[in-house]
Amino acid sequence: MTTIAPTTPHSFFEAAFAKLAQFNREQQVRRAQRLALLTLMEMDAGQLDDLGLNAQDVVDALHTKPVQTKGFGDRREARAMAVLANG
Repeated sequence: MTTIAPTTPHSFFEAAFAKLAQFNREQQVRRAQRLALLTLMEMDAGQLDDLGLNAQDVVDALHTKPVQTKGFGDRREARAMAVLANG
């Protein structure tokens, strides 16, 4: 005897809710990143330099997708190593 498992609306709604929750989390992360970058834009050059950044880094970060921002951390790290090397 073969039984056919019916698709339930319950599983459809669970999947839809999970997608909606994931989208909401992603939007919250993007908003938080954008607010952080806007806060950095308000800093002067000295404050940014203390963080190992410059104004162009912040502008670049504002124009890239959140996933691509790892390169900015690499830039900051390279500048910090250069400062340490120069004493």
